[in-house]
Amino acid sequence: MLISLAKTVLNMNTTGKVELYTKYEPCLGCDHYFIQFLNIFKNIDIDIYWEYPYPDPKNYENFVKKQTLKIWKASEKERL
Repeated sequence: MLISLAKTVLNMNTTGKVELYTKYEPCLGCDHYFIQFLNIFKNIDIDIYWEYPYPDPKNYENFVKKQTLKIWKASEKERL
């Protein structure tokens, strides 16, 4: 998303704010891209919103099961 903005909309003098939403907290790889973007476009701020923390790799399988179950329950309620 940021790369697309950088290539099509923004120039070095652009000012403003980018607001991003993601279901899960961004990983360290994503953080690296945010930092690169901010270093290039110094007059732009980024606000990032997320609902769930980054999954713990040690408990990733349980994390996925809980999220799937939660989504399944939500879809069951919608069918009623």
